[in-house]
Amino acid sequence: MMTGTDTIATRPRQTGPRDLFLRNMAALWRTDPSLAQQLDDLPDSLLDNLVPTRTDAPTVAATSPEGRQVWLHSRYDPRKQAEQFVPELGADKGCVVLMGLALGYAAETITERIKGRSMLFVIEHDIEMIFRALHCVDLVEPLRDQRLVLLVRDDADYLPNRLEPHQLLLISGVQIVTYDPAVRLAPDFYRDMSQGITDYVAYADMSLKTALGNAQITMQNVAFNLPTYLSTPPIDMLKGLFAGCPGILLAAGPSLRKHLGMLGDLSGRAVLCCVQTLFKTLLARNVVPDFVTSLDYSEISKRFFEGVDDFRGVHLVAEPKANNATIDAYGGPISLLDNAYARLCVGDDLAGRQGLRAGATVAHLSFYLLEYLGCDPIILVGQDLAFSDGLYYAPGVATHQNWDAELNRYNSLEMMEWLRVVRNRKILKPGIDVHGNAVYTDDTMLTYLQQFERDFAGCRATVIDATEGGLPKRSTIRMPFAEAVEKHCNKPLPAEVLSYRSRTRWGDDSRLAEGRRRIEDRLERLDAFVRMCRQTGKDLEELEQLLDRNRTAEFNRRIARADRARVLARKDDLILRMVSDLAQLAEFRRTTADRLLKGLELEPVERARRQLQRDRAYNEGMIAAAEELRNILQEACKRFDEAIAGRAAGGSA
Repeated sequence: MMTGTDTIATRPRQTGPRDLFLRNMAALWRTDPSLAQQLDDLPDSLLDNLVPTRTDAPTVAATSPEGRQVWLHSRYDPRKQAEQFVPELGADKGCVVLMGLALGYAAETITERIKGRSMLFVIEHDIEMIFRALHCVDLVEPLRDQRLVLLVRDDADYLPNRLEPHQLLLISGVQIVTYDPAVRLAPDFYRDMSQGITDYVAYADMSLKTALGNAQITMQNVAFNLPTYLSTPPIDMLKGLFAGCPGILLAAGPSLRKHLGMLGDLSGRAVLCCVQTLFKTLLARNVVPDFVTSLDYSEISKRFFEGVDDFRGVHLVAEPKANNATIDAYGGPISLLDNAYARLCVGDDLAGRQGLRAGATVAHLSFYLLEYLGCDPIILVGQDLAFSDGLYYAPGVATHQNWDAELNRYNSLEMMEWLRVVRNRKILKPGIDVHGNAVYTDDTMLTYLQQFERDFAGCRATVIDATEGGLPKRSTIRMPFAEAVEKHCNKPLPAEVLSYRSRTRWGDDSRLAEGRRRIEDRLERLDAFVRMCRQTGKDLEELEQLLDRNRTAEFNRRIARADRARVLARKDDLILRMVSDLAQLAEFRRTTADRLLKGLELEPVERARRQLQRDRAYNEGMIAAAEELRNILQEACKRFDEAIAGRAAGGSA
């Protein structure tokens, strides 16, 4: 049975501009209905200014910001001009970005040259020009297959939302092609869009490297935290509990020093949520936050809770990927958020719960928590995202305590702070702070700012930036902290909102035994998966040897057996997903190899050989990941045993 898309793709091609437009639009409606609707609303009279040329391809003129007439294409042969204009396109680039669509001849040329091996992003300021272009060039297949994406706005959240589905291709390489005549019509727009794409690629690259580098430690932490995950309550009880109450996000930026003295009076008048870095600093000043958040992978994060004798009932909300040593060190109420890998480990019925959006930092997590609580407004304090006054941290954070042994009259705390800043000199960036002063930030904090600004733009609550330092933040109201407190934190919180703590059972060990049994089940199924993968590896090796001996007939017979082994290995979808989460580097390399193969013109035997090499490398990566997973699950069983033994000891006592 043919789908609607298939029918369009196989319809005999007609050259009439109206028919061409309808086919282009049919493809666009499937991938970008918002833009398609805008184009559908435009009048056909926009085609009146198309100018015939010596070929069947029209051209058009437009007026630049300086009032000059700009011909966007040749008045003789626009397609030949486009072929001469488009530079050589690197086969190793996952994406091509075309700055300026005009009537689309350059886009048409690029799609023909990249042959599906790369994505094409086309940036066009004028949707009326897109309307004309879809009457002039055939972009049906790349639009339909989502190999061509049109980008028309420079909003803070528009670009990331459109680029995110193609993140892997973007970080595998981007080639920017600038169509100068179109760019001359809106130079500021194209400059901003170019910078926006560059910033997003840097953010995506950092995110992927973090994900690849931390894949194993993430899964390990989640698995090791499973006993706590199953025995502590989720955050479900908190949804909207503090609706309409002011919430204050306490981050550890240098500007926080201005406001530390004011925080003690805010308990009970605002919901105080601090990042883990500040926890001991605040308790030492007798400031008791309502919530503290944690998500860091590193075991060093446990220092933020070590040595605390009284946790004062502060509720820790943490990602299960946080280091288990950090979670173990916390002696107060705990809730771990929903986690997909925890669900894979023990099942939805045991692990299912509500969660929050994934954040790049613990400050993002704190913001999402205050949103979840229903707080309005949300007041930001200590969220500099820059090295205000040449400092990295607010005074008194736990890191400063670790530096005590190194301090002397030749090595002051200020010097240690500055050394911490310049350690990242390769990624330092100059900026202008909220006071108009020059300040340093870095690539990492700029990506954090980018994510925050997207979050603020979509937040229903009013977001007040009361940091009084650091970089300005879009979609916030800038206000001095004292004014924000006076205006929004001038009455007690409702007495009943914090009573949830006394009503909640904070430790329930009844599901630990079943959780352990589920882990044992995963281990047994993992062994079967590895056996199938090893058989697949042997089959692929034999197939490659047959190709080398030019025994193609036997190769064709044996490939069916190899396919059966691969199908059996992937039959257990749950185990496949668990292993794949650990084999992200292998997945990325396979995706890259597929893309490069697609663009190469090879003899059948050579193509088959390269496909086998790709499959062998991927299979070996899956086996290595499965062995890592076995070690993690075996250790998780020991963690369950310790928790169950602790419960038994507590019961007998």
